[in-house]
Amino acid sequence: MDLGSLLLSFALLILVAAFVAQPLIDKRGHSNDSAPADELVARREAVLIELRDLDFDHSTGKVNDDDYAAQRARLVANGAEVLRQLAAVKSAAPDDDLENMIAARRQTRKPAASAKFCPNCGQPLRPGDKFCATCGHKITAAPEAA
Repeated sequence: MDLGSLLLSFALLILVAAFVAQPLIDKRGHSNDSAPADELVARREAVLIELRDLDFDHSTGKVNDDDYAAQRARLVANGAEVLRQLAAVKSAAPDDDLENMIAARRQTRKPAASAKFCPNCGQPLRPGDKFCATCGHKITAAPEAA
């Protein structure tokens, strides 16, 4: 082998190593972009798993009653704190665009007239009906056309 082919092989090796190491380098360079709610949900799941395991260990006799009560009280307190934090995060940052759009639509929507449905059975009425076609209930106020 001559010097040119060695240098070309070395350059190719460096490129392949850089390509393979790219995901590892990118992960270290990024800050923790996960939402705080994601971390709290993971903590909640961990507490629930610990509670399940503790209950199982107690039922099989691996944990005595005194230790079980103390550990369960600690885990329940941790779980309650995580749930409080999760509720605070979710209420502080409502980032759900769909919920915001639904709330805006509900504010602009006209209220439905109560005369469009039978007061007895709740079936829809057609304009001009004097009696409900389903139950025969007399309609006192004629429904208006939509």
